[in-house]
Amino acid sequence: MSTSTTDLTVREVMLPPDRIPVVDERRLFKEVLEEMTRLRLGIASIVDANGKLSGIITDGDLRRMLLRDQKPFAALFVDDAIQHAVRKPITTYPAERRGDRV
Repeated sequence: MSTSTTDLTVREVMLPPDRIPVVDERRLFKEVLEEMTRLRLGIASIVDANGKLSGIITDGDLRRMLLRDQKPFAALFVDDAIQHAVRKPITTYPAERRGDRV
């Protein structure tokens, strides 16, 4: 019997924490991009001083920001990471089935 990918739990398909870029919301935007590049993932989790998720940044967010903000790259790189993050990302729990939120 074949199992649909939507029958898998989030835990069964998620990356281990050490493979996901996690950066403090006060880190420079340039440092976030460097961490995403280092771990070869197109997303970074932005956390507050207590380690609580306060936003995410994706490669797509970067593209949209570059089209929206008409300032030099150097000026963007020194912004705090949280300035360009999605502040209310959709979240899930490891025990949920992948198809539960479709």
